[in-house]
Formats: sequence, C-alpha cells, structure tokens
Amino acid sequence: MTRAVLSNDLAEVKRWINKIRDADKIANIVNFLGQSALHMALAPSSGPILDFLLARAALTLKDKQDRWGFTPLMYAVAMGYRDAALMLIQHGADLSVRAHHVDRDTWGLREGNEYDFIDCAFIWSHEKMVWDVFHALGGNTATSNPSYDIWPRLSEQMAKLVLPGQVLTAQMKEWTDQYWETLLSVSGPADLDFTFGSDEKTLGSLIRS
Repeated sequence: MTRAVLSNDLAEVKRWINKIRDADKIANIVNFLGQSALHMALAPSSGPILDFLLARAALTLKDKQDRWGFTPLMYAVAMGYRDAALMLIQHGADLSVRAHHVDRDTWGLREGNEYDFIDCAFIWSHEKMVWDVFHALGGNTATSNPSYDIWPRLSEQMAKLVLPGQVLTAQMKEWTDQYWETLLSVSGPADLDFTFGSDEKTLGSLIRS
C-alpha cells in the first residue's frame, strides 16, 4: 500500500484499504523506515489519498510514529505542507507526541534528544507553520492530550532565539514579533502565569527581546 501512495494511485490505495478493512492492520503496514501510508501522503499532490486515509483510518494512523518516533504531523510541519498539517490537527493529531529514539547523526539530529512538532518546524526552517497550527486551534490549546499547553513550548523556542549574542535572521525576527503579538492579543493577565523549560523560567526572562 505504501508503494501505491508513492505512486499517487488512489484506486490502488482504496483497493488495499477495502481488502484489509481492519484499521489496526492498516497502521501496521509500514516500509523499512517505519513510515505508514499517511506519512507518505502529505504532499499537495496526494490530497485525495490523504483525505481517504483520514476518513478511513485516522484514529490509528494520525499519530503513527516511524522508526525514529516522528509522526505524520511532524513530517507535514518539517516539509512545510500546511494543508496536510491542518487536516491532521482537525482529525485530532496529538501535538504533545515527541520523537525519543533518534539514531546518531540522523538528519543532523542529536541522539538522545526529544523532538516535537515545534522542534521539527524550526529545525527544517518552517517555523511559521507553528502559527498556522496555533490559529487552526483557534487560539485554543485543547488537543487530544488535554494536558498539552503550547505556550510553554513556544516560549522555550523564544528563549533560544534571545540568547546573548544570538543573531536573528529576518525570518527569525518575524517569528519573535509574531510571538509577542499573538501572546498579547489572545491572552489576558490570568493566562500569562506559566513557566517553561527545565529551570521553569517565566515570561519576565524574555522581556529584553
């Protein structure tokens, strides 16, 4: 089935899905990289296949992790596939999932680190995708994982951008401007009492930016 997705053959994908029927079995059909059909159906040209897979097996495929722990949402954000990312969000993709098992030097990532969809956006220079996801949530951070809160994660990234001596590109400067504009426009005083990072910093540590 994964080959049918790569060939953009919707009829063949439908044949496979109708033949297998069991959503759990569909989720277990992966290639040698652990990528499911949904991982490979994110490009704009695969829109009809993505629609079909989400309609038939969203529950088991939307958070399926590859051999490194990356989900379809992480792929979509890393590759800048906005429509696919928003569709996954609409189908309840879990924003809190993290990739834990990254092999040494895979794609330049460090072994032992954890990466979520926000990290993927920054690593592959699609950081604006974070705001697309945020606005797709309507400013509401409730996801399939109710304990997930996007603001501490965004603030961790912000803290990295405002380290002493850090030189911001125009794109990064635009992101920091968007951070403050969005934070101040959607939040009131009662919503700003949060900490982030292992040392539990507060927003006060970011004021200099």
